[in-house]
Amino acid sequence: MTFPSDMHVHCREQLFYFNDAGYLVRNDYAPDVSRGSAAHYTFDHNAFDGFIFPTHRRVVFREANGRTLLASPSIFRLDIEHVVVS
Repeated sequence: MTFPSDMHVHCREQLFYFNDAGYLVRNDYAPDVSRGSAAHYTFDHNAFDGFIFPTHRRVVFREANGRTLLASPSIFRLDIEHVVVS
C-alpha cells in the first residue's frame, strides 16, 4: 500500500498481511527515520466491547531478502491485557 504524502506514517510504502479471519498479522516497512526494514507482527487477537484488538505486538528486523529475524531480540514489544472502548 502507498500512503499519501500528507499522511504521517513510518514510511509511504508498506506491505500488510491478513489472516483468513481478516485480522492484520504482519506489517512490513522501512522506517524513514532509521536504517533497515522491519516486520511488525500482531497476534493473539481478542474481543473487547465487541471490537477485535491484537493483544501482542512484536517488531523485528527484516533482511534485504525479506526474511524476518524472529530469533533475534525485538525492536519493540507490546503486550495488552485490557482495552476499554468508549
